[in-house]
Amino acid sequence: LPTSPFCTPPSPFATMSSIVCFPFKEEEIDVVLANIDTAGSHPAVCEVLCVGFKKKDSPTWAAIDAARGGVEKRLGVRVSLVEQRRLGTKRPGKGDGMNTALVYFVGETGSGRLHFYDADIKSFSHAWIDGAEKAADEGYDVVRHYFPRASTDAMITWMVTKVGFATLWPNSVLPDIEQPLGGELLITRRAAVALLGTFFSSP
Repeated sequence: LPTSPFCTPPSPFATMSSIVCFPFKEEEIDVVLANIDTAGSHPAVCEVLCVGFKKKDSPTWAAIDAARGGVEKRLGVRVSLVEQRRLGTKRPGKGDGMNTALVYFVGETGSGRLHFYDADIKSFSHAWIDGAEKAADEGYDVVRHYFPRASTDAMITWMVTKVGFATLWPNSVLPDIEQPLGGELLITRRAAVALLGTFFSSP
């Protein structure tokens, strides 16, 4: 597979660097650019991947495109801007952006880990990346973030997803996952390859 010069580890025994992905639509530009800076300045990160719709009149796309060269030069990380692809036949949305990132991660880089974070997080910091990296260092292939939410928030999670997990898989860990629909997670290359194999072999 082709590898990025930013993401190639110094030896086969070194911990492979991570990519942070921000799927985006139209966002608060200052927030997105700050998050790209934060991710790019983390020592575990070799590339920041932004996946979104490429439109001629998209202020967010244009702002990221204009800023990424400066970030690369200043922080020494790659900042990639990739157009979201339509993958699969289900309802389009953020899942297409995440699937596009998975295909890019496996096919275009040599990195070992891919983080996903919402582009509009205003509290994003190195601590988010630190927490996921620490859990992955313990051997987990998928790491999901959890953060406190209001008791009236995330009704789909409480009334559909967690109930469904408890009904279908009562003896598994699935019903205990606090935020199964959260968009903040880390996935290793091994898990990504397994997911993509399933995806591309599906009818």
